[in-house]
Amino acid sequence: LGIPVAGTLLQRLVKTYFPPERTGLVPVLYMLAMMGGAAVSSAVAVPLADRLGSWQGSLGSWTVVAVVGVLAWVPFTVRANPHHTPDEEGPGRLPWRHRTAWLVAGYLALQSWCFYSAVTWLAPTYVEHGWSKGKAGALLAVLNIAALVTTLIIPWFADRRGSRRLYLSVFSAAMALSAAGFAGLPGGAFVWAVVIGLCTG
Repeated sequence: LGIPVAGTLLQRLVKTYFPPERTGLVPVLYMLAMMGGAAVSSAVAVPLADRLGSWQGSLGSWTVVAVVGVLAWVPFTVRANPHHTPDEEGPGRLPWRHRTAWLVAGYLALQSWCFYSAVTWLAPTYVEHGWSKGKAGALLAVLNIAALVTTLIIPWFADRRGSRRLYLSVFSAAMALSAAGFAGLPGGAFVWAVVIGLCTG
């Protein structure tokens, strides 16, 4: 719940609380933290469960990180906005009839569906195929590390190389290829994990 809410509201918050010269850097740092955190948690979940004696302990340990995150947000909820202009006041109108808004929303919904499906099912599927839980966790870590690469690089290219349609089309096709690869050639799991990571990033 936190990822879609924070991800959706982030651009507005960045424009509200940060000066214009920082509005490109902050979202990249957010994505870096999110994908990096996912990679770390995927890699250490099983060793942590072994050390703490249960998966509940492993999962619950991340509560500490969540509480720190909530505390970090508190200043933004109480501080006045130093960067807004008068015409930015108010919530604005939602783009219910804007075709591009619906296309972007649909694309992001499908991208999220692919990413969270991979994160949810890859490790259990390969454990059922005889992999150790640690190796299956490493597979997810590889996926998230690959996502970091495109998260950092592609926005820079897209801003300087024209239309984003090319990037969206190429990565969508590669995502479909990797899904087919998992189904038809499951032995190449780490290769397909890299491709899915690059595409979702």
